[in-house]
Amino acid sequence: MSHRIETMLDRPRPMRQQLAAIEAGFLAAVCTFALVMGTVFFEAVTPSRLLLMLIPLLLIQMLACPRLFLCRESVLYLAFVAYLFLTLLWTPDPVLGMNTLFPAVDFLLIQIIMGSLVRFGDAPAVLLGTLIGLSVVKAAMIIAYFMHLKFERLSLILTIVPMLVICICLFFVFFPDSFRSSDLRYKYKEKPPAEATETP
Repeated sequence: MSHRIETMLDRPRPMRQQLAAIEAGFLAAVCTFALVMGTVFFEAVTPSRLLLMLIPLLLIQMLACPRLFLCRESVLYLAFVAYLFLTLLWTPDPVLGMNTLFPAVDFLLIQIIMGSLVRFGDAPAVLLGTLIGLSVVKAAMIIAYFMHLKFERLSLILTIVPMLVICICLFFVFFPDSFRSSDLRYKYKEKPPAEATETP
């Protein structure tokens, strides 16, 4: 079993699979980032704006893989969203009804996007993209609240954030070297010879 896994890891992946994994990871990172930012961080990211961010992500997913994954839970939640649409007809306060409808639609879209990415895409890339999205949100929260940049003047923010972007872009210089170093490790072509033990 382990020999089969080693041969699978040693086999180079075609460029199309690599691009699909990058696309799945990127969509998962952006989807996670948008969900968490809309939930806990920015007051400016309202559920309606989050919906406008999620619809292009769903369209990108449909262009990359023209299939959607709808599980039982998605169908039940779709029925719940349809019920929320119907309640808008008789609610006395439509704004209050929209406040419950938009988060439900956002959650449904995220569930469909992430389910489709895991089912039809590269699951490890989706997991890695989700973790990257969560770490970016964590870094943004630390910068905004712990370093108090949310409450500073815009000029200070505009001097710090471009340097952060430049430092992140400099990491791409080392990525080709990491791909090269994966080929440097010794790979067994056959079982190593057993060491002879001396008996006294």
